Amino acid sequence: MKLISLITGIIVCSNLLFGQKTFVSSKYGYSFVIPPQWSIKDKIITPSVDAKIVDGKGNSIVVSVNPLPDELKHMTAKEILSSASDEDLKQQFCAAYDECSITKRGIMYIDGKEFYYIHISEPFEDGLRLIHKMFMYHYKSNAYSIDCAAISSMSSSVAPYFDLALNSFKFNK
Repeated sequence: MKLISLITGIIVCSNLLFGQKTFVSSKYGYSFVIPPQWSIKDKIITPSVDAKIVDGKGNSIVVSVNPLPDELKHMTAKEILSSASDEDLKQQFCAAYDECSITKRGIMYIDGKEFYYIHISEPFEDGLRLIHKMFMYHYKSNAYSIDCAAISSMSSSVAPYFDLALNSFKFNK
């Protein structure tokens, strides 16, 4: 019985490992695992967006890359954002919404690098909210932002997919 359980576990794990797709940015030199059943959105309107991965239900993982102004190139995302007030951050990230709130902020290590994160809740539709878990890092004169966005009613069910992408994110160059 234990042998059958072990073999079944190995088969399931190998299907997960070998069935995974990876997004690789040839322009900016990073990669991450695309969650199962999620897909790359081909049509991207915003010029700073390098990758948009969607689940077809309204949830997404978006990586944006913007060049840093010269005066900020020597500063980390943490140095810039940790000193900003919640009101300052709301003005920067969600000025269009009156009911926007910063729910959490701090530091998380991704690929061994110190990313500053901000979690934002903003109005969506039908009384639901859109939850953004944004992670920012400065690398090679660019500001990188990973925005994991979930509709509030699905936020706990998509959390493992966000974790998969974030835990596999790495700079290749």
